[in-house]
Amino acid sequence: MAVPATRVHSTEKKWVGKSIRRVEDPKLLAGRGGYIDDMDLPGMLHATLVLSPFAHAKIKSVDVEAARRLPGVVAVVTGAEAAELCDPLPDFGPAPDKHVWRCLAVDKVRYVGEGVAEIVAASRYPAEDARDMVEVEYEPLPAVVDPEAALTPDAPVLHEPLGSNLAYERTFVFGEVDHDIAEADLVVRDRLRWHRSGAQPLETVGAIASYDAGTGMMTIHINSLTFTSYLFLLANTLKVPSNKLDIYPVNAGGSFGSKFWAVKVGVIAAMLAKHVGFPVKFVEDRVDNISNCDHHGSDRVYDVELAVMKDGTFRGLRLDTVDDYGAYIQFGTGTHGNSLAQVVGPYRTPCVQYALHEVLTNTRQQGP
Repeated sequence: MAVPATRVHSTEKKWVGKSIRRVEDPKLLAGRGGYIDDMDLPGMLHATLVLSPFAHAKIKSVDVEAARRLPGVVAVVTGAEAAELCDPLPDFGPAPDKHVWRCLAVDKVRYVGEGVAEIVAASRYPAEDARDMVEVEYEPLPAVVDPEAALTPDAPVLHEPLGSNLAYERTFVFGEVDHDIAEADLVVRDRLRWHRSGAQPLETVGAIASYDAGTGMMTIHINSLTFTSYLFLLANTLKVPSNKLDIYPVNAGGSFGSKFWAVKVGVIAAMLAKHVGFPVKFVEDRVDNISNCDHHGSDRVYDVELAVMKDGTFRGLRLDTVDDYGAYIQFGTGTHGNSLAQVVGPYRTPCVQYALHEVLTNTRQQGP
């Protein structure tokens, strides 16, 4: 059998230090990139969201009759109605049937700002007015916003089918951790907190959707750029075949972090367009984006042990991490997997033990 040829890598650096022509920059630098809110379609309607003022509460009733009678209002959709119009949002987490995430809350709200109803109107003005006319009766429940407190036996449970607020737990071990740490010259211990954060994009997440009942074709323009890989998941939520869904990204504001896979806004716009039979634009206002966006930064507590030798080398690293995923899990361990993949940084570390506890709390779900 012939021996495969050995690949020889050239020492020439073809791209390092070279000026590379950027093909996407001219239109953006000239102000021709466009924002989603600058787009208009014939017959387009506008949507706005009714948000929960409670971190944790049962929804006893939603009275939308006064809002529906307001001139200019085309439709008002409650969480219960939305559950009939579309399926749950994509969930990459363990046991997704036990912590169901929907575009609008159905039985109870689990964080301040969670959507409970959607208004569709001829313009944003009557939509905003009608939003204030929706009357929701809540039964407040105890809330928990600290991830460690959420693990205590008497903590209020966000998702009853799950049985607790611990969504996932696993310890990853690489090497002879106990042995190597026991032989170290010094063990440094600390308790660290990586606090939650929220990015504020220049333009909030927005989408314009239209639906052709004759062909069954759904079209969504959205300022998130990550749908190529996940289009079939969005199609499943919207109850349309994946070959009947077209998504056009609008590259305003980028799509890293706060707009990565911003699925909820697109689902709401598309669900409403299919429901009313006209194109619908839904753009988060600033309050929507702060309190009800798809991506807040991680909130984590680390108990760490670093074993070192007198010559300055590392012997081992042991971490116990409590990760606050908020009220719902959308990426499962995906966002934390990024941290786990970089756990040793640039240092040579012979062994690592990484204990991970994913916790649900009455706060916004996290994203990248």
